[in-house]
Amino acid sequence: MGCAVFRQNEEITRLLLEAGADVHRGRQNPYAVIEVFGIEGMRSLLDEYTSS
Repeated sequence: MGCAVFRQNEEITRLLLEAGADVHRGRQNPYAVIEVFGIEGMRSLLDEYTSS
């Protein structure tokens, strides 16, 4: 999922989230990618699935 976030591919990121991907797993998890590369636009997408 980190790669999908890095590439800012919302479609793949959504598919992974809907399939139950764990956004907190691994060192290079999607939130870490957002922090390192400043891809704040993807944070709201992840938050949609993790806040519920």
